[in-house]
Amino acid sequence: MKRITMMICVALLLMISIPVFASGAWTSNAVWAKSGEDQTLTFTCSVDSVDTLTSNSFRLDKYNSDSWTTYPIPYQVYNTSVLGAPKLTVYIQGSNDGTNFFAVDTLFSDDVTETVRYFTANLNNKKAVVFRMAVYGIALCRSDALMRIIFHLYRRDN
Repeated sequence: MKRITMMICVALLLMISIPVFASGAWTSNAVWAKSGEDQTLTFTCSVDSVDTLTSNSFRLDKYNSDSWTTYPIPYQVYNTSVLGAPKLTVYIQGSNDGTNFFAVDTLFSDDVTETVRYFTANLNNKKAVVFRMAVYGIALCRSDALMRIIFHLYRRDN
């Protein structure tokens, strides 16, 4: 009985999820929010199989004077998939003219289970005028993979 109930629940979730996430798209694309004395920068996207998604550009001017090697940026990663483990690679790219982007740092690249993980990024201490996220679905990535990254940026103004 439990098995039948579970199969019905999975079938219902698939019917609800697949039309919504049939192709990759951003739902939170470089969204800034204030949280106490720090700011958060959120990215949420659905990744369909081997999609390549690039986010809106964002600026980190307020934090450019700091050494990101000495003071790395903490961030959280949430990965989910109803159909199986999401397989994603996520990069940060930088640009000094807003058009030509270069690799700054790899945030993560792996086959993951549904989990919340915590990391820090030093962005290889590369400074740029604007940054963007690049998300790649690795071969065999499930069509309903969801990824959410939240950067926690803090800097006390003097």
